[in-house]
Amino acid sequence: MLPLLAVFAGSIHAQTLEGVTLYRDAAVVTWTAELTAGDCALARSLSPLSMDRVKAYPANADQAMGAMSNVEFPWSKPDGDALQRAEERLEVLRLDVALKEAQLALVEEDLAVLRANRSIGGTSESLLVEDLEEMADWMHDAFREMLYRRVELREELAALERERNETEAAIREAAPMAAFAWSVRMPQGQGGRVRTQVVETSGAGWDPADILELSADGRSSVLHQRIQYRLSLPAIGKAEVVFVDEWWSDAQEGRPVEDLSAGYEMPKGKVKRNGGGSGYSGIERDAVRGSRARFRANQPLAMGPTSGGVMSVGQWTADFVGLAYSVPHRAEVVEWQHAASASGQSWVQSDRIQVVSGGLPVGDCRTDLDGDSLRVMTGVDERWSISRSEEAALC
Repeated sequence: MLPLLAVFAGSIHAQTLEGVTLYRDAAVVTWTAELTAGDCALARSLSPLSMDRVKAYPANADQAMGAMSNVEFPWSKPDGDALQRAEERLEVLRLDVALKEAQLALVEEDLAVLRANRSIGGTSESLLVEDLEEMADWMHDAFREMLYRRVELREELAALERERNETEAAIREAAPMAAFAWSVRMPQGQGGRVRTQVVETSGAGWDPADILELSADGRSSVLHQRIQYRLSLPAIGKAEVVFVDEWWSDAQEGRPVEDLSAGYEMPKGKVKRNGGGSGYSGIERDAVRGSRARFRANQPLAMGPTSGGVMSVGQWTADFVGLAYSVPHRAEVVEWQHAASASGQSWVQSDRIQVVSGGLPVGDCRTDLDGDSLRVMTGVDERWSISRSEEAALC
């Protein structure tokens, strides 16, 4: 184990993060490495995945490779000096905070002494009015100075504590964490470029985060297609990312790792798919390789132990038609739904969407795709009400 860790200590950052294919509930991460004879690291992860979730592709199909093995190691960010600087800064901040707290305690003690000596007493009969006025002025100035100084110290102490908390958070983020690496022993005289794909299923995936700007003045509404993604990797850098509108657990479970990084095609063609994976309704989508819609990020995305964010994948305009309706005997309210043609459009949303109307958020609304019509149910309209009355029969 120690010789292997020694090899990793010098080569664990030698792998290049080539690309990521994100499914709804998983990710296929592609690493590349130039291997030489001996123990070489192929890829790394923050999860101890089974070997059936890892597959290596040598550039030379005839290249001989040994069996892959998995080892746990402490991974940290390549910039080790940053951690040392943060730790040194934290020690300085802790000392500064302690000194400010001591100064604040002295000010509080001085204020307590001043309050205890506000009243003037004694047996002297030669106390003059001028002496009383002078003492009152002195007490007033002393109180004012101490109170101002207390405010300044409290503000300085709060700023130091904020910086200390931020520095402690940075140290926790930069501290070494447990990671796992896959390695292979290359025979003498063998080597070259190897691509390794790892299927990440822990905390990896994406969800639709679309926003519909619903127009109420006759203008076309705008649907902003957005994706909220998440992925944790022992890497610092950027990678090409492709989002696939499919559930790995439904479509890929039990199958070998597919070589998805050979090319990142833009969506081509159209296909209608009904049914699907864990909780999304049938939608019309751009398709590549069967019925999977692909959306490629416009630029490489930042990757790391806590990477993620919201990314726009496009937008389209449509003329939504509003329809008010009420269900008798269910509720005496008027509900609204808005429908527009979705023919020829790619839509990654499943059954919910964020709606904004007139610049104000309506909230999370239910959606449905009925044929080529996209319907958005915006709920109860408070401007309308229903009342029923009974009249006596004439006979």
